[in-house]
Amino acid sequence: MITLSKLAKLANVSVSTASKAFSGSHEVNEETRNRIFSIAKEHGAFKKFYNVKYPGLVIGVVVPEFQSRSYGPLLAEIQKALEKRGCSMTVAAAGFLPGENNKLYDYYSKYTDVDGIIVIGKYESNDEDHVVPCVVICGVGDCPEGMHHVEIDTENALVDAVKHFKENGVQSVGFVSEKKTERKFYAFKEVMSKIYGGFEERYISVGEARFEEGGYDAMKCLVESGNVPRAVICGYDNVAIGAIRCLKDFGLRVPDDVAVVGYDNNAESKYMVPSLSSINVMHSECADSAVDMIINRIFSKPCRKNIVIEAELKLRESSVINNQR
Repeated sequence: MITLSKLAKLANVSVSTASKAFSGSHEVNEETRNRIFSIAKEHGAFKKFYNVKYPGLVIGVVVPEFQSRSYGPLLAEIQKALEKRGCSMTVAAAGFLPGENNKLYDYYSKYTDVDGIIVIGKYESNDEDHVVPCVVICGVGDCPEGMHHVEIDTENALVDAVKHFKENGVQSVGFVSEKKTERKFYAFKEVMSKIYGGFEERYISVGEARFEEGGYDAMKCLVESGNVPRAVICGYDNVAIGAIRCLKDFGLRVPDDVAVVGYDNNAESKYMVPSLSSINVMHSECADSAVDMIINRIFSKPCRKNIVIEAELKLRESSVINNQR
């Protein structure tokens, strides 16, 4: 194992100079510092001796995946919120694997120098279990009571969407999505039971594929079975895009034949033709709340333990009801 004195000897400098280089002292010129650092890296000892604190907080973020446009915009808003506060972030994807959020928290807390950790998604833990402060961004029912968390509540917005259909005389409302949106399907069933007194299984199509392909395939199953509802709620906007394309390919018009509402309110939704109605999950508000919460926790400042962000329905062209059936 290399010591600082051995490293100094290899770099042909004094131990004091080597120590000053690793502490960021301006007394060591750039050429000498680079030579010392290069030798330290060759011997795998750079991190052992380097003790300059990064100028600003670094927050580890655990996200289910990078591919989905459900999480990408939220990540972007978290990065923006951190940058506004002079902080940086490092990101890892859990891949929807059971227990992976917990494993990645352990990795960040034990093997990196992050100051705090934000976990997006279901996380089984308790504040008292954490050496490094942690905040969770989750859906309703996905976060244990013992955790500081920001909760995204979409129920009222879903109620508004279904009420919109009911008030416009729609008799049949379906749900189109893929298997990773199971919680949204349960919420859809509950809301339909409240407003319509129930739902019809023949108007439900949940497929294996994801994103646009999943929406296309799920809608195709309804079309080919002859069970096309007058309106559909889609698990997220990418699914809605695929579903709309499928309807067009089979000669059905949106919204004249089938009205469509998505989830997430992605940036491109309002630019589609027709523009897509969607449930806005308020990424910016979620990110700001989570970042403020984690920074307050890092500095042991008082903060609320649970913040609920209410989603809102954005009605656009895709859900205009021009005729009834």
